[in-house]
Amino acid sequence: MGSKIDTQSPLCQRVRDVIVEKERSVTRFAEVIGVAQTTLNQQLVVGKIASSTLEQLLIAYPDISAEWLMRGVGGMYIGTPSQDTLDDKQTIARLTTENERLQNQIDLLNKVINKLV
Repeated sequence: MGSKIDTQSPLCQRVRDVIVEKERSVTRFAEVIGVAQTTLNQQLVVGKIASSTLEQLLIAYPDISAEWLMRGVGGMYIGTPSQDTLDDKQTIARLTTENERLQNQIDLLNKVINKLV
């Protein structure tokens, strides 16, 4: 049986990402999570990961985010901010700076108005 990985399945790709990140080898990964290598390879080739395999993965690696693994939301690791969160923080920082700049202009205009009154 070949070990070609189905790169079309996002879930399979995330499992593959964990394999590369944690063990670098499908054989070692399968051993650590307690799944037969042939079973894991077959699931990856077919593009359908069994729920029991996912459960074993999450038990073996409790630092992996189930939300990321199952839905691709957030980062690979629990507590890792997602790109959306990082983008939101950058947007908030930019808007805060812009707000401060506008507030300074308002203060200046108020001073000018007060001098004219």
